[in-house]
Amino acid sequence: MDNVEMLVNDHKATQTIKGVLAALADTHADDLEGLSLQDQVEIGAALWDIINRANTLIDPIKASLRTEAIDALNGCEGAKEFLGTGGKAKATVQIPKPSTKVRKSTDMPALKEQVGEDLFDEVFTTNTSYKVKATMTQTITKLGSVSSRDSLMDAIEVTDNTPRVNFRR
Repeated sequence: MDNVEMLVNDHKATQTIKGVLAALADTHADDLEGLSLQDQVEIGAALWDIINRANTLIDPIKASLRTEAIDALNGCEGAKEFLGTGGKAKATVQIPKPSTKVRKSTDMPALKEQVGEDLFDEVFTTNTSYKVKATMTQTITKLGSVSSRDSLMDAIEVTDNTPRVNFRR
């Protein structure tokens, strides 16, 4: 009997998981306020470990459910529901409609010329997008023209990103 089968069949393991989930459900951010930073790191590392182990176990389960849903729906879009052993647990697999995109290797101006502008415009939407270059700060600070510098900075939004946190045990 492998670990996953034992986990499902072992009443004690199921109760332990339910106990951990209940403890987490009853814990709120306010409960962490009086704890030292070191204690918070220990709790964070333990939770990180639980998440990583759960993700490792859930991935093959999700793959199995996807395969069953695709077979049941003959590969078409839609939703398929599965019930757990006790009838309380439920999983729903949503199969989306296929998405489309232009292949990166396509020479779009050549294609437009080949099929004609009218047909091309019926099949494709043309979007122009702009992205700020990583070197923009150096370029803008070198500008002598204050009005150009101000115009450029008015067009650029700078957002501070959230620092990433990782835990290890």
